[in-house]
Amino acid sequence: MVSRVPKLLLRDDFKTLKPKFQCLIDLGLSRSHLVNVIAKDVTIVERGLVTHLRPTIDCLRRILGSDENVVKALKKTHWLLTFGARHTMETNLLLLKNSGVPDVSNKARAQKS
Repeated sequence: MVSRVPKLLLRDDFKTLKPKFQCLIDLGLSRSHLVNVIAKDVTIVERGLVTHLRPTIDCLRRILGSDENVVKALKKTHWLLTFGARHTMETNLLLLKNSGVPDVSNKARAQKS
């Protein structure tokens, strides 16, 4: 990972990096995919685990329905974890809901149960 993102060597807070990496691995990202996601946008490691990363992952779970779908999305769209995507997604979903667009993800989950 360091060869892809040498900037990580300058960080002296590995204690904060390790839990972030572990959170993404626990989600279902393989180590190689973790490297690819972080290499595409190193700002992921600069975000807070409790204040940003976990709430964003939880939001993606609610929207996409499963960890597997979240992992698929992250592999294709690495920026989902970087900027304030969670707030943008929640605002846009609320707008769609208030406009009468049905929530297909909730229906699909209900049918699986």
